[in-house]
Amino acid sequence: MTDTKLMRVDQKRLGKVVYPRIFFTNEVLKIFDFEPETMVSALNEDGVLKLVAQGVGLDVYKNIVGDVRSKKGQLFQVLNNIYRYGKKCWGLSIEGSWLKRLGFAIDELLLVRFSTRVIEIKKLDSQILGLESDMRLTTLRIYNNSGVPSIMIFGSLLDVCGFKIGESAVLTYTDGGRTLSFIPHKGKRTTFSREGIPPQINVRSKKRKYLEKPVPMIQFSGLWLTEAGYEVGEHFLIAYKENLLIIKKINVDAFF
Repeated sequence: MTDTKLMRVDQKRLGKVVYPRIFFTNEVLKIFDFEPETMVSALNEDGVLKLVAQGVGLDVYKNIVGDVRSKKGQLFQVLNNIYRYGKKCWGLSIEGSWLKRLGFAIDELLLVRFSTRVIEIKKLDSQILGLESDMRLTTLRIYNNSGVPSIMIFGSLLDVCGFKIGESAVLTYTDGGRTLSFIPHKGKRTTFSREGIPPQINVRSKKRKYLEKPVPMIQFSGLWLTEAGYEVGEHFLIAYKENLLIIKKINVDAFF
């Protein structure tokens, strides 16, 4: 069994230094036989970072450490006690200056292919996707709104695009809804849904605990997203720059 997903490089702070980090939760690791305490080799091969579950125990470490280091790789371990968002779990964290030296940057978008005891990681850029080179990329997850797929985008990303609270976003869609393009519009929504697809969406406000002022938010849901192939729980691609935001559902397997 294999599975390919979109992921994003997050960050790990050690004192005053912030490093890039790629984190895998126990939910996905256990599907592909990465068990707690497993030693994992990490080697960069032709632009693909390959993680392989090698086994558990000191003997495993002694048998592989020389070969991995000779190939300028690193060893990591699936940790049994990790606190993530205040909850105890187990997981695998690929992080540190070594990852930075390989060219991985915080917020960079990744293609990640999972198979039994192997994880392959590849960078994804705008040119590969046929987008303008100055567009930034990120990804978000589709959440469940009473059984219907729902998309919510908020914060600094919308500020970059020029979306303002109290105004609206004009939506156009192509490829049967697999590509959704938004541009800022001064003033509130004046046009309404056709066949369930909203041509214009109001930019609302969302409060964040750590910010004094609310941030702009675009939110929409509906069965038309299901018909376009968007599924609850999956990640979708966001490409954005000034005055433009694009949501794309892509065939991630086609880029590996």
